[in-house]
Amino acid sequence: MIKIVHSPYILLLFFLSIFLFSGCDSGYKGTFPPVVLEFATIQSDEEGQLVFLITDEGHQYAILRDRTNTKLNPKEYKRVVCYYELSESKEGVILYTLSESIASVPIPRDKVEEIKNGPITVQSSWIGGGYLNLIVQVRLKDPSEHTFAFIEDEISFIDGVQKVSLSLYHDEGNDFFSHTDRSYFSIPLHQYLLNDKVNAVEISFSYFDYSGNRQTIRDLLEKEKRE
Repeated sequence: MIKIVHSPYILLLFFLSIFLFSGCDSGYKGTFPPVVLEFATIQSDEEGQLVFLITDEGHQYAILRDRTNTKLNPKEYKRVVCYYELSESKEGVILYTLSESIASVPIPRDKVEEIKNGPITVQSSWIGGGYLNLIVQVRLKDPSEHTFAFIEDEISFIDGVQKVSLSLYHDEGNDFFSHTDRSYFSIPLHQYLLNDKVNAVEISFSYFDYSGNRQTIRDLLEKEKRE
């Protein structure tokens, strides 16, 4: 059972306290610890408590304090987007917020009975940590009506390069447009580098926008950048 608690109010109070403190003492010349917002991977212990945060650069930090009170399955890894503060020793972090990222392994097209092409808007995309990461906007009223997955349309291998064509599965259910919400995708790419003959993975990821047009994102993941 996954229980991720979003804590935007904690982060708001954190920044507000900084603002008030600096406003009360105009002579203060110190600096405040930076709060980082980024995609990362978290790991739990035998009790399901969060113990490590792993960045896309490969740094592993002990979680000194989890202000989200997140509970995972024992010894589980979870892809998230989070606000955190790095400790002075640079060995640990304090977590302020967590949002779960959709990070399911792509499904072969022949395993999907019916393709759903619900639209999205992509704000940004990049490769990091062996994932294709996307920040997207979705028009909806009830988030529970929406189902997302990633479809593996085609794979080919040419001269050391694994060419992978992926597409978005988006079932909107019976939902209708009320407002726009932000979602996070992290498409795993590690599995395409397991073959020793593969030096790089050339990714194309397609989806439909709200104008009904098919859009395609292309990127490259090189094996040496993962080591």
